[in-house]
Amino acid sequence: MTDAPAEEHHWYASESPSSLRVLEALREYDAAFRAMERRTQVLLGVGATDLAALRFVLSAQDEERVVVARDIAAHLGLSRSAVTDVLDRLTVAGHLARVLHPRDRRSLAVVITPSAAGLVGATLTDLDRQLAGVVSGLTAAEADVVMTFLQCMTVAVSEIDT
Repeated sequence: MTDAPAEEHHWYASESPSSLRVLEALREYDAAFRAMERRTQVLLGVGATDLAALRFVLSAQDEERVVVARDIAAHLGLSRSAVTDVLDRLTVAGHLARVLHPRDRRSLAVVITPSAAGLVGATLTDLDRQLAGVVSGLTAAEADVVMTFLQCMTVAVSEIDT
């Protein structure tokens, strides 16, 4: 973490030094998380949207939910044709498979392949383990402060129209 003076952070010039440190730490976490995602994309040979689709399908399978293309479209905010492109790429790469829906034989379900489940699952398990290790060191009061902060930051970011 850097202790850069406020002048170097002109967009936060009116903030206190402690606020600047928090905002900088948040930026550093975001950068580290994005770098981890890029490493996972390289490992799997996929882009960001494809990785998000893989994570969604893996999570749904872990919860024993059947996924169809429209579920992925809704989750990612993509059109039907865009999801078809994503599914085609991931199927050709061997990460996903389209199978008969277990309850609606007119429909196809989307499942993650065992090899992709191993790679994506290992990455997410490592991430979960690392994050759980950090969070487990917090007292209940500290956890409450962090939760409140993150909830407020989520609301602030969600309200920005770009």
